[in-house]
Amino acid sequence: MSEPPVTVRAAHDSGPGNLPPYRVVIHATCPNVGYPAASAPGTALGTARYFASANAKGSAHYVCDPGAEQHCVPDNYIAWHAPPNPHSIGIEICSEGGDYPKSYTRDQWLSSAVWPAVLRAAQRTRELCIRHRIPLVRVSAANLRAGAHGICGHVDVSHAYGQSSHSDPGSAFPWAEFMNAVTLSDTTGDDVNLSDPLPDYYTSKQGDTLSVGNTMAWGTAHAANARDRATEARDAARATGLALGAMRGELDEMKAQLATIVAILAKKTP
Repeated sequence: MSEPPVTVRAAHDSGPGNLPPYRVVIHATCPNVGYPAASAPGTALGTARYFASANAKGSAHYVCDPGAEQHCVPDNYIAWHAPPNPHSIGIEICSEGGDYPKSYTRDQWLSSAVWPAVLRAAQRTRELCIRHRIPLVRVSAANLRAGAHGICGHVDVSHAYGQSSHSDPGSAFPWAEFMNAVTLSDTTGDDVNLSDPLPDYYTSKQGDTLSVGNTMAWGTAHAANARDRATEARDAARATGLALGAMRGELDEMKAQLATIVAILAKKTP
């Protein structure tokens, strides 16, 4: 699988040097307009355009709303999202989340107006973790201070390093449901055992079930991997064909040499 193209380039970053990333940081955009306006379709593009302005005070790699995703900073560039920023990738969910009055409740996060944006962010989180080999686990501030790699909120980075005071995505953020979507655990509670941190093939068995959203997430995450494996197989076949062609040429040359030797020996025989 490969990184998606940048759609709206953010104006600010700290240049290359972000690879390999050690954590994916989940944010809420916090426009302070309330529910559900903060998550309206098109808000990802609006946020991306803000990041693209010279007056923007930050940036993030990805921005998700219920209908779309914007890619604003290449993965290998250090975005301005949750200091210390190197070796981290920031995903903004268009929403209200943190220690302020308009922050979403748990029910609002899980509502049909907001959950598709959360699911979109979960799908991107999984794809990033697979591609960059980041563990598919949630990590706390204490884990971060201990050097753990994984998935966290901006609030966890704030508490771990004290370089910012942001509290998003907030205490009501549905982390259990989000991580279920990231690891492709069925939201009914039945694990599908697809939480390995590296690309794999899933062999369906009788009785296995996935929710529609998680089925789409699994397909999205693995389709690119399948294309990559197909490309590798094609290249390997091409290399094998070239090698076989070279071998045939060498065999033909050896046959010609042997024929010459046989002819010479035949002339010398009385």
